Amino acid sequence: MVSSKLHSGASDLGDLPWGVLFEVMVQLPAKDLCRSWQTLTSNPLFAATHKARHHRDPLLAVDYWDRSNGHGIKIVDLSGNVLR
Repeated sequence: MVSSKLHSGASDLGDLPWGVLFEVMVQLPAKDLCRSWQTLTSNPLFAATHKARHHRDPLLAVDYWDRSNGHGIKIVDLSGNVLR
């Protein structure tokens, strides 16, 4: 009997060893894989779940030129706080 989790298309890829997942995925057409990943990542439930698990705001890399120090890059959060 097929479980409702399997039947719904959901899976827990975390239970598969990386090598096994790799071997399965290289057997599939890239176009189908890309379409599947795009469908998954554009799902609003996926986006909300991802956001809930990753509490950090995105970071920005700011490239700048300073006459005294030359070229530099700063890492800032969305509030403008320089992190590095």
